[in-house]
Amino acid sequence: MEGVLTETAPPNFDGNSGLSGLARIVEDHLRKSDSRACMVFEVDLILGQQRFGIVDALYLDPEQARKQRQRHVESGTQPKLKMGRIRAPPTLVIESVSLGHEVHDCETKCAWYEEFLVPNYWVLDGLWHRLECLRLEDGKYDLDYEGKRNSVVRPSAFPGLVIPLRDVWL
Repeated sequence: MEGVLTETAPPNFDGNSGLSGLARIVEDHLRKSDSRACMVFEVDLILGQQRFGIVDALYLDPEQARKQRQRHVESGTQPKLKMGRIRAPPTLVIESVSLGHEVHDCETKCAWYEEFLVPNYWVLDGLWHRLECLRLEDGKYDLDYEGKRNSVVRPSAFPGLVIPLRDVWL
């Protein structure tokens, strides 16, 4: 963080199973319009000259993927890779809140992604079975949709996407 190598604990089962369930629901929806759509997990997101984060999950729409490939080529690093470390703002970042790292996941990373102009930032909390969907509006995140336990979430980022939270967690 900020040019200093830091180590964080790996995700716990509760958070990781929720992340997997949420990603499956989102991917199923996205594949209806883009057969190649996929979420990626635990990937480096280059946020600046001395800042990068490891995101729990992210999605690049086809346009963002094109921009990422171009930025990867321009970086001149790892020429054998097609995408490399993510350098273009992804369409969606999902963070699964880690116990003991709530401030980092919910505040620090939120500020980073907002500054990097990530259009959609979702915070998944496995302890409280909550999903908070934030959407970038005029350079600031606004709450788009929030749900808990057995509610249904319909984020505006992906029209028609319905997320029954009871199906997210085991």
